[in-house]
Parts: sequence; structure tokens; C-alpha cells
Amino acid sequence: GQALSAAGSIDAYVFEWNDFRPVRRWVDALDLLIDRLQLADHPDLEQRVLSSFLLGMLYVAPDHARLPWCVARVTEMLDEDLEVASKFAVATRLLAYCNLTADEARASVAAARGSTLFELADVTPFARLWWLLRLALHSIESGLCEEALALLDDAEDIAIAEGFQHVGNVMSLLWMYRVIAAGTQGDLRATTENAQGLTKLGLPSSPVASYNLCLAAVCRNLAAGKSSALATNESSCVESARSTGMVYLEILALTHRAVGLAASGAPEELAACLSRQRGLARGTCFSSFEIDAEVIYASDLLAKGDMERGFAAIRAAFGRGRLARWRPLNVLRCSPAYREIFAAACEAGIESDYVADLIRRFRIDPPSWATQAWPWRVKVFVLGRFEIHVAGTPLAFNGKVPKKPLALLKALVTFGAHVVSASKLADTLWPDEDGDAARKALEVNVARLRKLLGSQEAVVVSNDTVGLNSKLCWVDAHDFLARSESVDHNFASDSAKVCALYGGTFLPGDLDAPWTVPRREHLRDRFIRLIETVGAEAEANGAWGDAVDWYRRGIEVDELAEHFHQGLMRCYRTLGCNAQAMSAYRRLRQTLEAVLGIAPSQATQALAQAIRSEASARTTPDV
Repeated sequence: GQALSAAGSIDAYVFEWNDFRPVRRWVDALDLLIDRLQLADHPDLEQRVLSSFLLGMLYVAPDHARLPWCVARVTEMLDEDLEVASKFAVATRLLAYCNLTADEARASVAAARGSTLFELADVTPFARLWWLLRLALHSIESGLCEEALALLDDAEDIAIAEGFQHVGNVMSLLWMYRVIAAGTQGDLRATTENAQGLTKLGLPSSPVASYNLCLAAVCRNLAAGKSSALATNESSCVESARSTGMVYLEILALTHRAVGLAASGAPEELAACLSRQRGLARGTCFSSFEIDAEVIYASDLLAKGDMERGFAAIRAAFGRGRLARWRPLNVLRCSPAYREIFAAACEAGIESDYVADLIRRFRIDPPSWATQAWPWRVKVFVLGRFEIHVAGTPLAFNGKVPKKPLALLKALVTFGAHVVSASKLADTLWPDEDGDAARKALEVNVARLRKLLGSQEAVVVSNDTVGLNSKLCWVDAHDFLARSESVDHNFASDSAKVCALYGGTFLPGDLDAPWTVPRREHLRDRFIRLIETVGAEAEANGAWGDAVDWYRRGIEVDELAEHFHQGLMRCYRTLGCNAQAMSAYRRLRQTLEAVLGIAPSQATQALAQAIRSEASARTTPDV
């Protein structure tokens, strides 16, 4: 009787979803009773006591010594001979535990078992409602936000049909999960609308209600890209979380605040916040939050330019994360700090397969500077070749090549980095068709291109424009242009990487398409200016060997660029290698004669003559 009373008290506080601080008393009571109970002979009684004990420890005593045993025992109950309602309760409570502790493997088992029982007659509508809420959060944490929103709609239908829409705790969770799902997707409009729905419930003031409003503000700020706002707003949020008595919420609030402090550049406050967060998470079932702390710490180090320690922190975080099967928590996936760290890990090759899998599964958006190393859904190579990679695999066509969808892709790459006027595309690709027919052909080929790229979202159509989705698609030419501009203004050590992006002539198989010429010439000119700039810098610094390498690289890509040959001749002349300088000149002269039927410029010829004269002077004996 005492055990059932204690379990019932825990259930009451959980159902109330208001203030969890009194729960500790009943957890301690069950702890004293558990060894004296003869539960093995009463399976349904064991289920009720242990599943309540599990929730109590989860919420207020996550470091309890009995928690691992209790989790294992409750998991075993899923395969035992229990009444349907009892087993469904086990699945629901176990899933609640897994959602908060990131126990993905166990969550999958609980979700599968509960789903098979969901429609059985012995399961009450209210139990179904709670199950849908838990399953929705599971879907959010699994990266399936659309599925989660559908489950929440189903939960609301049950609530309305059964008269539960006035049960405040249930409806607050429903709306809060909608806010989290929309925020995780980075959908600011939907996040704001759902936050308004939460507010309109008009729930009485309580610790959990206050915290939910704070959490809704966190989701709005992250969806809006305002991470620094978390530094100030989250101070009150942490206090609200602590007042609930739920340890998980306090750890979560501290994590959110740490993201804000890192974004706002407050190192001392950040260190104190992370220390407190780690102290609460360490040794509990929420220890995965220590990995979040390491990620945030790494982002702060990189932001301050401490690259060595920053990358060491990234290696530590993802190394531990891979072993623990860590995943970034819902709305944090859209925070700039996390996106930057994922991109940095990709660039440095840290836990590459694990990091790429997380990015794909949870649809983490790349930061603006993400390189080819990011696991893009689509990669398009148009410099020196035309090649498409989808999910890491080059597209190959066995049979008829889909020429028009590919022509559309080439046009999108040629005319803009993001969006192109639909009328411009139609006029370019279907010049002989009338307006309506051309637009219809464009619509058809947009659909075909989406299918080719394996994603409806890869091609964005909006406001009479068409474009590649910059969150999913990477194009070597676009990346080269963006990075070459930054190198022009800041002679960075990554100049070689930028030049490596220029693999050759833009769309070499479409030289006869007049609409490709301006882009081709622009890219070529940009590459020439880049090589000239970094080559001249190397010459100015006396790094003649480096300059030779730069000019050779330029000649490999564009053997008609006379500037590169001139630079190579200058470097060899300075190094005293006149024979090699003249060899470079002869190569240029032969190439220009064979390809263009012209001679080198007067400036190049004058340079060659000067080199000859110097060589002759050195070989003429003194009289």
C-alpha cells in the first residue's frame, strides 16, 4: 500500500505538470521500500510502481543509483505478459525517459512496441493522447519534425473529441512541442504562431508554465538567428527552470544560455555557465549534455581565434559523441554555434562519417562559408567538367541523357548563385516557343530536375524565380567566386584551396552556347586576377619558388593566359635560371601560334629579349 501510494503521488505530480519539487519525497520513499517489496509475483503492480519510480528519478533524481537498474527492468517488461493497458503505460513512460536522455536505441524499441498497442480497445483515449505527445517529441529528437507535427495534430483531434482540450497541462505540452518542432525547422513564422497558441491557453501562473514561455522565446530567437538574445533572456529562464524542480529543464536552460553567451562574446560568464551545466549533468542520465557543453566551448574558442584549442575541443566532443551516439538537441540544431562547429569538423575531417550522418539525419543547415567538405545533398561541378553528385555519388546515365533538365541546371548555374528569373530561363532554353509553351516546358523540366537531384527541395520556385537551394546544393563555380573575393582582400593561407576550386574552363562542353560566355569569361578573369595577385605577392616577398608554383598552376588551367607565362619568366630570371625562362617563353609562343595564330605580346617579347641579352652577357668572355 505504501508503495502504491508513493507511486500514485509521483503520477499525480507528473500529471499536474506544474511543480516537481515535492516528487523527491516520494522517490526517497520508494527507494526505502523497493527492496522489501515482493514485486515478482505481481507483474501489473511491479509495472505501476517501477514505471512511476522511473519517472520520479528521471525528473528529480537523475543521478539516483537505482535508475539504471529501473530502466533495464522496465525495458524488460515490454516483452513480458502484461495487460495491454499496463504494457502501453510501460512503453509511454519508457519513451518519456528516452526522449530526455537521448537513449535512441531504447527509444526505438519503446516506440515500436507502443505503436502496436495504440489502436487496441483496452487503451483509453487519454492514454492515446499522452502517447502521441511522447511519440511526437521522439520524432522531433529523431529529426522528423513534419511527422511530429502530424502526430500533434492527431493528439489535438483526440483532445477535442474527448473533451480534453481544457486540460491545461496536456494542451500546454501539445503547443510547446509544436513550438519546438517549428523552431527546430528554423521556421520563424510557424514558431511565432505556435508560441501565440501556447500563450492563448491562459494557464495559471506556475513554475512549468513560466518556463514554457521562456522556452518558446528561445525557439523564436534561434529560428530568427538571434542567438545572442539568449544571453539576457535565458538568465530568467534558468531561474524559471530551477523553480520547476526538474533537473533536466535547468540543464537545458543553462545550455541555451551558454549558446547566447558564446554568441555575445562573454567568456567569463560563459565559463561559469558551462561549469554549472556540466556540474548538473555529470554522473546523471543527462550526461550527454556535457558534449553540448564541449561543442559550445569549441565554438567560443574558434570565434576568439584560438584554433588549436578549438579544434582539440571539437575532436573531444565528436569523439565522445560518436561513442555515446550523441545527437544535437532539437532547436539547437539551427543555432549558428552548432552549425559552425559541424562545418569546422567537416573541414578538418574530424569524425567525418559520424558528423556527416548527423548533418543529413537532422537536416542541419550549412553556415554561409561551408565548403565542399560539407555533406551537401547535391554537388555540381562546372569548372573543367560537368558532373553532378547526389548524396555523394556521381550521377551516371544508362541510356538516354535527360538533356533539357541538365540544360536547365546549367542555366541556373550560369545566370545566378541563387535565383534566376523564370522568363529568362524560358527565353534562353526555349527561344522558339511562345510564352505559355515555354513556361510550361520550364515547369515540366523543373519537376524533372528535382527528380534527377533526388529532392523536391533542391530546386526552389518562388515569386516567378527559379533557383538552386543554397542549403542543399553546392556549385564549384559559385564557391570559387565567393572565396576568390575574400582572398583578394585578405591574402589568406587558404589561397591554394581557392585556386584548386577552379578546375578549368566553365562548362567546357557548352562552348557553343552563347549564354554561357559572360559567366565563362568572368570566372576566367577572376582566376587570372587571383593568380596574378597571389603570384605578385609571392614575388614581392621574395618567395620565388612559391610564385613559380602559382604561375604553373595558372598555366595548367589556362595555357593561353600570357600573364602567367610572363610571371614564370620573371621568376626564373630572378633565380638565375635563364634557360628555363626561355623555355617558358618558347612554350608560350608555340601555344599562341598553334591555337590562336598570333605571336606573344610586345611586353613578353621585350622580356624574352632582355633575358637573352643577360644570358649572352654572362657567356661572353672578358676582353
